[in-house]
Amino acid sequence: MRNILFTSWLLLLWISLAADPAPNYIFSKTPMALTTSYFDYLIGSGNNIPLQVIPQTAGGGYFATYQGSSSPTSLRRAYFAYLDDQGNVLNNYFITSPPFREGYPAIAVDPVWGKPFYAWHADVDGDEALEVLVTSDAFISGCGGLFNTPQIVIDNPYSFTAPDGTLVELAQFFYPTLVIGPSPIAGKHRLYLAARNAIPFGDVHSKNNALIAFTDFNQDDIEMGLAFVWNYTMVPQLNAWYVDSTVQRIPNYGLVCDQLGNVFLAGYHTALDAEGNEVTEPKLDVFKCNNFGQGTWTYYRASDALPSWNPAESPTSSLGYFKNEDGVPYSNEQLNWRITNSANINCSMDSYGRIHVPGLWGLKNSNGAYYEELQFLKEFRFNTSNAQFSINEIYPQKRIDDNVNECFQPWDTLHPSGVTDGWTETEGVWAPNMQTAWNLSIWGDDADLIPAYFYYNNLKLTQANSQGRMAAVWQSSWRARQYLVHDNQAYSAWSETPEIMISFSSDDGYSWSDPISLNNVEIPQFNGLTPMWVYPADQMIFYGFSGYGLMYKLGLLFYDDYNWFANSASHAQVANPGGRVMFCELLFNPSANDDPALVPAADLLKSIYPNPFKNETKLQLELPKTTELELNIYNLKGQLVKQLYRGKADSGTLELLWDGCDAKGKALSSGVYFCKTTLCGRSETRKLMKLR
Repeated sequence: MRNILFTSWLLLLWISLAADPAPNYIFSKTPMALTTSYFDYLIGSGNNIPLQVIPQTAGGGYFATYQGSSSPTSLRRAYFAYLDDQGNVLNNYFITSPPFREGYPAIAVDPVWGKPFYAWHADVDGDEALEVLVTSDAFISGCGGLFNTPQIVIDNPYSFTAPDGTLVELAQFFYPTLVIGPSPIAGKHRLYLAARNAIPFGDVHSKNNALIAFTDFNQDDIEMGLAFVWNYTMVPQLNAWYVDSTVQRIPNYGLVCDQLGNVFLAGYHTALDAEGNEVTEPKLDVFKCNNFGQGTWTYYRASDALPSWNPAESPTSSLGYFKNEDGVPYSNEQLNWRITNSANINCSMDSYGRIHVPGLWGLKNSNGAYYEELQFLKEFRFNTSNAQFSINEIYPQKRIDDNVNECFQPWDTLHPSGVTDGWTETEGVWAPNMQTAWNLSIWGDDADLIPAYFYYNNLKLTQANSQGRMAAVWQSSWRARQYLVHDNQAYSAWSETPEIMISFSSDDGYSWSDPISLNNVEIPQFNGLTPMWVYPADQMIFYGFSGYGLMYKLGLLFYDDYNWFANSASHAQVANPGGRVMFCELLFNPSANDDPALVPAADLLKSIYPNPFKNETKLQLELPKTTELELNIYNLKGQLVKQLYRGKADSGTLELLWDGCDAKGKALSSGVYFCKTTLCGRSETRKLMKLR
């Protein structure tokens, strides 16, 4: 079902003109080992972030959970770790004492009281069915690891009735995800747990579904170790899919809740017919339950498709480069970008209550095949206020002056748009120059006959912090692949490193920066490390000011794999040598220089909302000191159309409205505009989109 895009020709160097520049950073905590582990697959949940920030009111720092095996023959166990606000490890051990095989732990930290909840699955009653267990940590006076008695929240197998009346028996739900939100009970919060079925790889007849449990608690309940009362809900649409005998739908969802009492499952699904062929239907899904999970489930969906076009095969031919098995070029309408290979995703929420879900969008043809090295990181957003979907590029992004393409096209990165950038001839064969990608934590197409994209994807987004900062974290083995697969000797130094990629947003996910890369070639702190299965903390931590700049910290949990291969997911040719579960922390914009010329003006523009906009948009700036400020709006030609501010601005929050009109009050046409912020001689520019 997959076509392989051959890229032995020299790749075109691509320069992003749309993304914000990558921020400066230092290590506030260099990589350190939490434990040695011989379990070398996902060290946390596939759909939950296992590293969570403790609120400053509870002392700050992080709680973490991960799974590991202390020896090649020992049971896989669920661990916890407690780190203080300096990144020092205060506790790090098994969550439970009984020696059960435990797996895929999840965590949620209460945002007010700082109490953590942990969930994992294990067969604790000996019936060969996994149970989902939950415990809480009393966390009194800064002492972590004061665990209450674990409760079996889901005692598999589980039975339910589908909407058509079909009774389903012996279903099993595990792989838990946890989130905490408000409760309808005064003085309490509500904990939600989502568990899902397993999907054995290659079994097109297997099913998937979700079971959600919830309970209410307060600080005293946890500290006194009271047993929680659990309630359950299921999504009718997913139950209907479960018993569908004609189409198998495989969902990949994260769990999130808002402050209004709504709980959401959000992600995408793959639909297959009885022969295993993909069914064309809307794939982006959001399921919403109101009334704190006790109300009615509503299903929202949207298409994931983005248009593409077929570049010419050579400078002397107008035939398309991408062809079917008979050598016939695909028409432009037969090529589009679709979400794929993104099982290990989470979903997060920004400051405005919009849901963000990351994914790989790959180029697919009308035969359902995709081109393996053309899969790029994007996200879809769901606006909970109007139930509208949108797809946003994280990396790479199309040029800001590209008015032809709806999204990034890897063979059209240069001006003018809509034209193939160029071609390279190798041994008489021409191919368009194009940017490729390999956003996985392993370099090969297959790992012992198990497709790499099925197992080795891992895409995570943080939630927005109070300043609207977000981070997108994924991995790339593109440079290693250039050497190991395409024999490009220029990349020989990269033969042993997967890279951690981090892109940042300072405006609640409206725009994303160029990524930074953490790897063992360019980053001294990563010398000798093979970073795999990386997870960011659930949010970035505001750390204060440096001169005029705002500083933020981001914690990372990852696995340092002694053998660059997931033995635990498949059978390797060599014994599993193990590895280490690691933690590190980055500090961004750490300049202590008060020179105004070094002011990072983009950090001061906290948000532009809405963007895109129809009637007006609000620009909010945070100024740490009184300073001279100028803020102008320009069109695509670089012409000044409106000056919003010029003069001295006091420290604090400054809000400016732009009504989409020029200096004479005339409404401007829809399209792309630029907001240029100038502070003490330093300028930064942001993109705005005006709609009809």
